Amino acid sequence: MKTILCSLVSLLFIVTGNAQQISYPICGHDLLMNTMEEKHPGYRDVVNATFEAAKARGANSRAAGGNDVYTIPVVVHVVWNQPEENLPDSVILSQMEVLNEDFRRLNADTINTRAEFDSIVTDPMIEFDLQEIIRVQTSTTFEIGLLGGLPDAAIKMTSGGGSDAWDTNCYLNIWVVHMTSALGSILGYAYPPDGLPNWPAGSAATQPEFEGVVIEYTAMGRNNPNAPPVAGFDIKGRTPIHEVGHYLGLRHIWGDGTGAIFGIPDCDVDDGVADTPNAGTNSQAEGCDFTKNTCTDGSPDLPDMVENYMDYSTEVCQNSFTQGQVDIMRGVLEGPRNGLLTGGCMPINIEDIAHEKGLSVYPNPTQGVLNIEAIEAPISIEVFDMLGKQIALSEDNHLLNQVNLSGMDSGIYLLQVTFETGATTMKIMVD
Repeated sequence: MKTILCSLVSLLFIVTGNAQQISYPICGHDLLMNTMEEKHPGYRDVVNATFEAAKARGANSRAAGGNDVYTIPVVVHVVWNQPEENLPDSVILSQMEVLNEDFRRLNADTINTRAEFDSIVTDPMIEFDLQEIIRVQTSTTFEIGLLGGLPDAAIKMTSGGGSDAWDTNCYLNIWVVHMTSALGSILGYAYPPDGLPNWPAGSAATQPEFEGVVIEYTAMGRNNPNAPPVAGFDIKGRTPIHEVGHYLGLRHIWGDGTGAIFGIPDCDVDDGVADTPNAGTNSQAEGCDFTKNTCTDGSPDLPDMVENYMDYSTEVCQNSFTQGQVDIMRGVLEGPRNGLLTGGCMPINIEDIAHEKGLSVYPNPTQGVLNIEAIEAPISIEVFDMLGKQIALSEDNHLLNQVNLSGMDSGIYLLQVTFETGATTMKIMVD
């Protein structure tokens, strides 16, 4: 199993010992892990345990024939200070296209995957559904310090100058901001699933409303009008792919060994995924160097997989997830992040919405027709199965609505009624 050995001391050595900033874009995952371990000793062990459980769960599901497409509802928060940071909708929509292509292996550059990896790369069968773009103008600056101190409270809370999350159990929240750091250009960071139920009573790895992904505004989309943070580092929308990979449990393919921090191959650690070749360093400096082979894997001795989304290779190189990585991500969605698959909920108290709208749903349980009454006409009425797949939709804007569930299998479903000012979700039963 991969051990994350990157230490903050090592990062400081790179920055201060050479009297210069890191000159290339980096992911803030290692900094996050070290910060959380310092605040909550044992955090890394819980993340590791969740990782192993997800890997087993995903592999077992695949062996049992599980091949459903999982859809994740997404809310994008654009928190901007300067006008160029207020990215237009076209950039956000471009990023959604990249997410849906790359997580379904529909990206055109799959043809660049080398033949030796053809047997292990696969379609994750994960899709993303944009629910809302929220824009917040702020006077706050978001600084990532040398000694940790991620700016979560500023970015992710209205009271701090940012934007409050929609329910992180039900939505993937992506915050798009401008971050500054003496560490160099940090393009993003994300919290991995940490298996919160495994924590002792009274302790939590992080505030639930901080779960999600943070992206530097210059790294969004493939049509971003802003110059990339480092010359020659083409932005193709792959940074969010990488960070969502962390959010769904994946690690860097080189294992974050201590030697790798100094550019010295460290082959004693790996990412805990059997089908990603062991790599001793990241591919940052080499770009698309397809000759890179930092570790001996046995026979055959596969090269470093610079086309993997969880490397630091330039974005034009990246095009693939492996089957082992897919097992982990799907295992996370079936386990600690399974709330993402239940059709979503709104960022306000759903009981208040139901009461305010005078919502009445009957009969429940039902054997067919479900009646929905409210004092305000709903925008839509949707029914989802427990994996988040929509199975019924009504857009009939009358005060009395009906949904016919005749012929549906007996079981529990989710009813979502959406109004102009919010939505409410409740369980219904079909007999």
